[in-house]
Amino acid sequence: MAEYTLIRDYLLAIDLGVQGRADAADLRDELSDHLHSAVDRLCAGGLDSVEAQRTALRNFGEPALVAQLLAAVPPKGSPMYTFFNRGASYFAFAAAALWVLAAAGFPFLQEALFPGVTETAYVTMVVMLAFAGLLAGLTLLAVNVRLAGSFDSVTTIVAALMVLAVASTVLAPWFLPAWLGLILAATSITLNRAKPTPLGNGSPSILLGTVWPILTIVVVVAAFVISTVSGVFTPELQDLIQAIALPAVCLVYAAGMVTLGLRLRTVSVSQSDRGPLIQA
Repeated sequence: MAEYTLIRDYLLAIDLGVQGRADAADLRDELSDHLHSAVDRLCAGGLDSVEAQRTALRNFGEPALVAQLLAAVPPKGSPMYTFFNRGASYFAFAAAALWVLAAAGFPFLQEALFPGVTETAYVTMVVMLAFAGLLAGLTLLAVNVRLAGSFDSVTTIVAALMVLAVASTVLAPWFLPAWLGLILAATSITLNRAKPTPLGNGSPSILLGTVWPILTIVVVVAAFVISTVSGVFTPELQDLIQAIALPAVCLVYAAGMVTLGLRLRTVSVSQSDRGPLIQA
């Protein structure tokens, strides 16, 4: 196979967009074969090698766009991808439903507003938040596996953060900076990674990558200030603020999970019904 300089530079640009995938080398080799075949056909038709390369590359498209499209292609033969691809959207929708239920329940746990809160109600809320965090974590893992093509180091970090978040929810649900902060870190890492791709750009990045983090930080800081400044906020006012702020955090995250679930459902393509990896 002849060495074509323009194709080599094009493939190097593609490499930057798919690095980290377990099948990155296979993607590059397949794309290289298609490009070289296209150039050979054009040369046989009378073009010189440089013009043939330019024409073939122009037909394939800008390398950044091609890399983005390739990043959205499931890795060949990945059982982990198949599992997450088939269940990811359901994880997101189930997580969203639990976050909505948590938002509805938070006001009724404020004793100054609703005296006589039972231990059963408290435990129910903790369990609901724990499962909401677990399902959100599975959704974030699905996005990372979808992007990387494997359980890479970033995915491992996200998994660890979400395990700690669920544990913190169960052990210290009252300590918002712990479990909300861990969910915030895992979500931000994932959305920052997904933002340039079809999975994350647009609504998911706006809601989970911008709006929700800002809202969460404001609520956590406000909760800290309210709890440390004495004599300014009455118990009723404190509970009223929490009855509004915490449901808002839950509802925005639920909306983000829905958009992410819809994106996972529409962008992903199953192994069984997809055609060739690259179309010449």
